[in-house]
Amino acid sequence: MTTAEKIERHKAFWRGEGPSLILVPTGRDMNEIWQVQIYDTSEYKERFYNPEKMWEAEMGRARPVLDWPSDGIPTIRPNLGVIFVPSMAGQSYEMREGQMPWCGEPLSCEKIRAIRDVDVTEAELMRLAAEFYRIHYQVLFPYDRNHCAPFLQAL
Repeated sequence: MTTAEKIERHKAFWRGEGPSLILVPTGRDMNEIWQVQIYDTSEYKERFYNPEKMWEAEMGRARPVLDWPSDGIPTIRPNLGVIFVPSMAGQSYEMREGQMPWCGEPLSCEKIRAIRDVDVTEAELMRLAAEFYRIHYQVLFPYDRNHCAPFLQAL
């Protein structure tokens, strides 16, 4: 499909003409089901601990849908699961092959009360997420280092 055709499809979408393509994932392979394409957990454990591999996988998920008609802003993020925030407060988690992380034991009342004293910048998953975004920045803005200076300072 040409760029002009894609633009026309977007215009038609916003005029309310034709089907909504937002929830109709395009297949990489006719034999795959859409859940496998979108939520690929093969080698996830390795990606989880390797920000570069996580970035490559998330960019691979994002590229095929960048031209879908949508009012959303294209974004990617490290796919660290629902344990991202609780783990920064000290909750344990378990990694199982081919699955997203599982929450460990609930935090005690004492640990919950002590959360305000936790330095989240030192948390393992925060460091993995920060490295993911450093990679993203370095790839997308290789020449203009001042463009995202405040963002990088936050990391």
